[in-house]
Amino acid sequence: MCVRDLQERKASQKARWLFGPLGHRRAWGLVGMAFLAILLCQAPILSQSITGDILGTIRDTSSAVVPGAEITLTAVETGTVLKTVSDGAGNYTFAQLKPGHYRLEVSNGGGSARRRFGTLSS
Repeated sequence: MCVRDLQERKASQKARWLFGPLGHRRAWGLVGMAFLAILLCQAPILSQSITGDILGTIRDTSSAVVPGAEITLTAVETGTVLKTVSDGAGNYTFAQLKPGHYRLEVSNGGGSARRRFGTLSS
């Protein structure tokens, strides 16, 4: 047997395996498995998100917590403003923020506001 005959024989065997009596089922099964593999590989990619949280505790100069302080967070690039009020323990949270530069201002109602700048990076 020459090399060409062996190549033709292998090709014939592959065709019979794929398209023999049950070949159409096998072919659709392979297509289905490939489609499922693609879907499963995409799920982790789609579930990822790039966000972060800014949280903290407001304290005065004597390190006592400041409940009810007004906290304003401004995205420097977009000008988006978010506001919250510290809870009874002085805690505050800004959740699911996109990476970027932010300005944080804290006011306790009557006094002057304190400002801090920071970067939330991915």
